[in-house]
Amino acid sequence: MLDDELAPAQWAQLDAMLSSDAAARRAYIEHMALHADLVISTQVAVEPAEADDVAPAATLEGVRRWRRPRAMVGGFLAGMVLLAAALWSMRAAPSQKSAAPRAVRDTTASVAMLTDAQDAVFSESGSAPALGSALKPGVIELASGRAQVMFNSTAVVDLVGPCSFELDGPNRGVLHSGKLHALVGERARGFTVTGPGLTVIDLGTRFELDVHDAMHAEVNVIEGKVLFRAEYGEAAQRGPVTLVAGQALSLAAGQVTVRLAAVRADGIWTFDHFDKGTSAEMTERFGPAMLQGATADPRGVSGQAVAFDGRGNRVDLNTTRLVPERGPFGMFMWMRTERGPDDQPFQYLISNYVSSHPGRFALAMRDGRFAAFCGGWQESTRVAINDGQWHHVGLTRDDHGTMTFWIDGRAHHGGKCDDPVGGDGDAWLLGGRAMDQERSFHGLIDQLVVFDREPTPREVQALYRNLDLRPTSGSDDASQSTFQSEGD
Repeated sequence: MLDDELAPAQWAQLDAMLSSDAAARRAYIEHMALHADLVISTQVAVEPAEADDVAPAATLEGVRRWRRPRAMVGGFLAGMVLLAAALWSMRAAPSQKSAAPRAVRDTTASVAMLTDAQDAVFSESGSAPALGSALKPGVIELASGRAQVMFNSTAVVDLVGPCSFELDGPNRGVLHSGKLHALVGERARGFTVTGPGLTVIDLGTRFELDVHDAMHAEVNVIEGKVLFRAEYGEAAQRGPVTLVAGQALSLAAGQVTVRLAAVRADGIWTFDHFDKGTSAEMTERFGPAMLQGATADPRGVSGQAVAFDGRGNRVDLNTTRLVPERGPFGMFMWMRTERGPDDQPFQYLISNYVSSHPGRFALAMRDGRFAAFCGGWQESTRVAINDGQWHHVGLTRDDHGTMTFWIDGRAHHGGKCDDPVGGDGDAWLLGGRAMDQERSFHGLIDQLVVFDREPTPREVQALYRNLDLRPTSGSDDASQSTFQSEGD
């Protein structure tokens, strides 16, 4: 069975036994979890964990807790538990299209199983479910600890106490309050969780949902994507929102805010809020950005962008130290070109210098291609970005001085530069360079993000996918970073 070598008749016999015998199901799941642990114990020594992974470690544990030396084990065990659940749920799995609530709910048939209870304390001890027991529709009141539920559809939900969660069917639940982590495989696609004024429909993912009270909730997508729908207020009028890996959504009194969930940036300028030409966005390190001829424009990737006419208007970022002078850093933005009769073949996207002082730095377009300067180093990519479309561009430097260009989530070699960046030089300007009006940028810039370190490839992917809030109808494989050479 573990090697997938059973004959069809044997699979049918096993399926029938697991469908009708709760004790057999418990034994089967424990056997699968033990097998997973044994497999892991032989592999962790040669499979190093990715310490820089931006995605949080999996919180969906197996049926029992063992000592596990790697963070990746939790996700592996959860996958094995999903495999175990798939067999006994073959006859009970609901249609993937059954997202709408039913008028009449069958409260006699079991819809899930309690597969883990880590220090779980249930509010009503008399009705506390036993580990491995079948669960009928109804409310689980978890006072503290954790409890894991596997639905008949194979969706796995990890409840974090205090939590009130209602089993509403073989592929849906209601989170009245508290927090849950959901891991949903392909068989359970369409798994639905409702809450006060909200609905979350899985589209093949791992996500978290936290209901603070009747007016406030948060969704965090770790892998894949979900469809979020508000049931009241302005957010309901705007319709459903698709969230992808790396995105988080906050619902507060009918208002929805989408933000970065997986990126720990040191500075983010969304340019969504200006008051008399001054940005309302501030951090502990950076003051507000100030418009110098540039204008706020509603055509941003998300919300507003800043528009530049190519004639010398800029945004003063109000700092001389945007990134570390030496060592690793990262700088990213969304940009879109516009065409005019006086456009120059070279245009500055961002810069920090008037003359050739040692800390000079710039991201630019040279003959329509993405380029960069750092001290005495300069390099251009072979990728044209002057096509009038939105592009996510950036540059990173690692501990060894290796520069990497990033264009639309893909990495391009950039050479090596150990020269300092900035220091006590001139102020950082977006859209141009001081005393050089002719080579100013003509187009839109949105979502400037800077790091005091080299961001991981997954963080870059989160930036790229998270900030592009257009319909995600294209490929879904962007979660895997692709490093391509200049010749690609």
